[in-house]
Amino acid sequence: MVSQPYRVFTHKYVITSSLALSCLWLASFSTTALAATCPAYVFSEATRANQPINSAAATPRVQLHLQQGLLKPQFEQFLKRHFPVDLVDWQVSAHYQWPSAFTLSADSAEQILEKITQPYQFKITVHANRSAVVSYQFRSQGEL
Repeated sequence: MVSQPYRVFTHKYVITSSLALSCLWLASFSTTALAATCPAYVFSEATRANQPINSAAATPRVQLHLQQGLLKPQFEQFLKRHFPVDLVDWQVSAHYQWPSAFTLSADSAEQILEKITQPYQFKITVHANRSAVVSYQFRSQGEL
């Protein structure tokens, strides 16, 4: 499970809504300003049907190449490469081994983390100070 502090999601929401409102404000005065500065937003399914979007071509697939050996250094390298992380606090066993050469691929780095952390029941928390904590994800008794 990949979790980020609530503050990160709030910032994304505020930035997105302020961009949308500024574009709508400009549109009320001038259509040329709208065309020059604002992205095209999809507000309804009718608009989406008329403009097909090829998401596979827009976003390249992310891959994680794992080799036989310790999981910790390979996992830390992936976190530092694909996330804003400089320091990893590894709070799980450092003795986890990956059995053979294998390549994981997904549409995003978050999906790769989900694929690799789910069997181990790891939880990754990325903090704003460029650190990440890898710990065990404990389940409540109601989820068993």
